[in-house]
Amino acid sequence: MRNEKSPSADAQLAGLQNQVALLEQQLAASQRELEAFAYAVAHDLRAPLRSLSGFSQALIELAEQTPNPKAQHYLNRIQQASRKMSELIDALLGLSRISRADLLRRTVDLSAVCHEAVAAIRGKYVGRDIEITIEPDMQAMGDARLLRVALDALLDNACKFTDTRARAHIAIERTNTDRGVAYCVRDDGVGFDMAYEEKLFKPFQRLHSDERYAGLGIGLAAVQRVIARHGGFVWARSQPEKGAQILFTLPS
Repeated sequence: MRNEKSPSADAQLAGLQNQVALLEQQLAASQRELEAFAYAVAHDLRAPLRSLSGFSQALIELAEQTPNPKAQHYLNRIQQASRKMSELIDALLGLSRISRADLLRRTVDLSAVCHEAVAAIRGKYVGRDIEITIEPDMQAMGDARLLRVALDALLDNACKFTDTRARAHIAIERTNTDRGVAYCVRDDGVGFDMAYEEKLFKPFQRLHSDERYAGLGIGLAAVQRVIARHGGFVWARSQPEKGAQILFTLPS
């Protein structure tokens, strides 16, 4: 006996599919509006922040003419706070740009992009003994510019959290996972407790104190946005004092 769907069932299914498509469009539109709002707010905050920084610097110079240690201390605190706020605004704008940028998908020589990122990051960690190995001939489908943003952040993260090692080891390679072939940035640094993994890829969330490891907690959030825009997944594996692995997939 043939089991055929009735016309009414087909109509109901088509109606549900249309509703889902409409909701997806509304969600995408809301996301774009939110990103545009965040960009506008961050951009508009720059002007008053520049004024705050400029006036406080002028007051510091005046205070130097008639020394007042307490006033000097407070003015220096204002300067430090304004610099921190400026960095946060720049980070917020950077995140927004990742979400708003056009995605130009093509075949990318990921190994070559990794070598470019390594050459750039070494300038930031001059004096450190860091061995970085890159698997050759890694190819991927994606936007080379955005993937470079992700790799810059991943390498910076790995270099930062291996500073207790006399000789740090970092590897960028492919590996087989339950989600298929993934790209992995692996280090032998301080690692972290996997109980805090959920915080890892959220903006401005940090697992370590600012006194120990300076930063804004934005790097891995940027990685997550880049990979999500490609339709991939990003996740982590780690144990305290046993290094960390940040893995991501890129659909072919």
